[in-house]
Amino acid sequence: MIIIVAGFSTLHLSSCITSFHPLFTSETLVTDDQLAGTWKTPKGEIIIQKFNNSQDREIFTGNNIPLEDSILYSKFYIVNFKSGGYNYSWSGSIARIDGQEFISLSADECLNQQKQSAYPANEKGYEYLNTFTFARLVWKNKSELEVQFLNGSYIKQTVLDNRVRIKHEYDKLYNSFIITDETAEMTKFLEKYKNDERLYDKANSITLIRKS
Repeated sequence: MIIIVAGFSTLHLSSCITSFHPLFTSETLVTDDQLAGTWKTPKGEIIIQKFNNSQDREIFTGNNIPLEDSILYSKFYIVNFKSGGYNYSWSGSIARIDGQEFISLSADECLNQQKQSAYPANEKGYEYLNTFTFARLVWKNKSELEVQFLNGSYIKQTVLDNRVRIKHEYDKLYNSFIITDETAEMTKFLEKYKNDERLYDKANSITLIRKS
């Protein structure tokens, strides 16, 4: 049995889309110098660091990482958020699609105050499979950023109604919906529908105000 870990429930983003694949490729992956910093949100502070400025860069220590991979990692961001005694960490990667920025977020870890993982393998041998969720980045100014998460409920219903074709897995019993389509196909989908405001979940959008 595979358990999908999204890791965004702490921000009450329950209706976000879930995908097996990120939006970026080596050709579309970009960085945005405005993104790094400490941000205020209604749920608390979020700290965003460039990968090379974060503790995650230690994975390169003593490891023979291919140059191509190290270049990709250098364009990633690490997002940290504390809530309820847990420290949540996500990795983020930005793809620029037709002039708009979309970030793919995946859960890295969730640690309690003893720095123990909240996602250990249990005695039944269940595995945790990391997935991605997507959001559009809309800059109001250099100090205010709106993170508009894609509306998972709307996209799911659109796909199940056969109005758009996206490869997916759907479990009717548990009402779980996961996008399995490749990055290239999801990019084509956003190229076509990126300006349709129904694609974005206003209730789950988060406004970040720069603190530092």
